Amino acid sequence: MDFIEIAHLFKEFPNGEAGWRPVLWDLSLSVRRGEFAVLLGPSGCGKTTLLHLIAGLDRHYRGSLTRQPGRIAFVFQEPRLLPWLTVEQNLRLVCSRERPASIAPQVESWLRRVGLERWGRAYPHQLSVGMQQRAALARAFVIRPDLLLLDEPFSALDEVTAEQVADRTLQLWLSERPTVLMVTHRVEEAVFFADRVWILTPSPATVHARIDITLPRPRSRTHPEYWQEVARVRHAVHDACTRPATL
Repeated sequence: MDFIEIAHLFKEFPNGEAGWRPVLWDLSLSVRRGEFAVLLGPSGCGKTTLLHLIAGLDRHYRGSLTRQPGRIAFVFQEPRLLPWLTVEQNLRLVCSRERPASIAPQVESWLRRVGLERWGRAYPHQLSVGMQQRAALARAFVIRPDLLLLDEPFSALDEVTAEQVADRTLQLWLSERPTVLMVTHRVEEAVFFADRVWILTPSPATVHARIDITLPRPRSRTHPEYWQEVARVRHAVHDACTRPATL
């Protein structure tokens, strides 16, 4: 059984006098346990809405959505660290279920793994945006999630910083192996991370194609095969964006 199974899912939002605005339309996909899956589609197509449904933040939909039980961590586009707490305290907060004696070593370990071991007592405003996002990643991984949801976690970063944080994220995933579903609209990012890419159409989104990425890891952004795969996925995205509307 897959970790996440979605079948014929429909999601609509109220649209004033116009009634209801469809966002997700007859959407079906699955995510295998331990894989890194990516949702790829244009901005505004409903990718974040789907993550919210999977996380249980929104329970209003039609169709079937099931996922295996376990701990869920969510990393958003912005770090969303609590500004009145230090970085260390932000991590401690999500460890409330752990035995008190085990929390401090875990927090120290994860700050070290994201390169913030000297910044645990700093407040979020004292960090760069890239450092804040690394702290958000540490906060997600410190609970050892079974499912990690990533909502365009590098979109607010400049290109160089985004690549650095992406490399660190991949290393954390390779060592911990949670099931991951990441949202992005960047083809290069999808190919760098994904075992499978689910390509969505413009809103109301449905699945246009599923592409398996078989490149060996680690993946080099300078290797010709990487760019061949990018071209293949980009072509599928172009097809998805130029197909007739679902409705």
